[in-house]
Amino acid sequence: MKKISLLVLLILVTALASGVALAAEHKVDPNDKDFPEISYVLNGNEVTFTVYDEDKIRLIVINGEEINIEEPKATVTHTVKNLKKGKNQFKITGVDLNERCDIKKYTIEIGENGQIDSENPKIELKLITGKAIVTITDDVEIAKLIINNKEIDITKSNKIIHNINILQQGKNDISVVAIDSSGKSLTKNYSVDYNDGVCIDLVKPQVSSVVSGQDVIITITDNIGLALIMINSEIFNNISDNVFTHKISNLKPGSHNIKIEVCDVNAMGISKKIRVEIEEPVDETEKEDEVGTVTDPKGSSVGDTQDSSKEHSTDNTAPINPKSKLSVSFSLNEKTEFGLIESKNGITMVPVRFGELLGASVEWFGKTNTVKYTCKNKIVEIKSGNNMALVNGQVKELEVTPYINSENRMMVPIRMIAEELGYSVKFISNTKPIVIE
Repeated sequence: MKKISLLVLLILVTALASGVALAAEHKVDPNDKDFPEISYVLNGNEVTFTVYDEDKIRLIVINGEEINIEEPKATVTHTVKNLKKGKNQFKITGVDLNERCDIKKYTIEIGENGQIDSENPKIELKLITGKAIVTITDDVEIAKLIINNKEIDITKSNKIIHNINILQQGKNDISVVAIDSSGKSLTKNYSVDYNDGVCIDLVKPQVSSVVSGQDVIITITDNIGLALIMINSEIFNNISDNVFTHKISNLKPGSHNIKIEVCDVNAMGISKKIRVEIEEPVDETEKEDEVGTVTDPKGSSVGDTQDSSKEHSTDNTAPINPKSKLSVSFSLNEKTEFGLIESKNGITMVPVRFGELLGASVEWFGKTNTVKYTCKNKIVEIKSGNNMALVNGQVKELEVTPYINSENRMMVPIRMIAEELGYSVKFISNTKPIVIE
């Protein structure tokens, strides 16, 4: 044990001495605000990490092992071979000559026939004087880039940078579609104002929250990119994405005020206070007696805007046998026993109790206008007015925000619910029946 400790100490002293020597040769720039950029590319069961910084990289550490760099340079690569089947965990640290450091953690999954692409492309847009810069990154090669419905000629790589130089005076809508070599895709839509050579970010960051039991999950999004977030005095920085989630756990029953301050990469900021209500935990013995028996005395379906704090509702018909083959067919603008089927922005929306037809139990929380679907091992929670849902505690973005319709019923996206519960949805056209199986 003493030999190992002395060896570790020797390595640390050597690395420190190396850093001091480099610092003596290189004058540290106190104005350097750029961190090293870390990325990787998969090739079968090999992964190549790339660390870049224009001020030159002096040190790389992968899973605690220092990688030998003969002399500092802007781009340093290192390949790890023979990855094992299953999940491989990596922690990479990159340090430049100005002692700016970045740390990235990756989980790379390897299947029977090599790599498994488990990530969608990532898209980032930054505004500088006179132009907008689009950066697309992925763990595999980017195969296609489409901007404003026009395919861009690119060299396949896991990182693509494209400048948009021709902007019109005034408001510009920018649509970016990235498709990787595995067929996974991502679409981002931006709105910027171009005035005399200056690009201005028009969209402020957005904040939403979802309550799950005694936890609240806060989601912050921005059309460009997030830079700094403060939640109840806790600071989060070095954010390299335009979506950020944070969970506050084990809140006591009652009302809680949460203060959130956000600044994006273009210095567009907001300050917001949100109020969340945490309900008393339900006693499991009481819950067993309630589930499947409580209905609204007025005959209203679950999802109407009522003052009840919590209701459970099921249909009076026999429950669906989970072993039998389920098939549900319906049409847009059809009047069902639960209410009208609607379409909003091309997305089919149904009243919340429609989920009973999928064999799911439906719980309604009237104080927060939240519905909870439970089917086998899946739990889906959706709140009116919130475009973020929870699926087994994980945040999922909805294409259309749930709303209260003219019949005073909460409407939810049926495709998302059905697919998360394990069903497939067949949609041919607005005039043909929609089938869930």
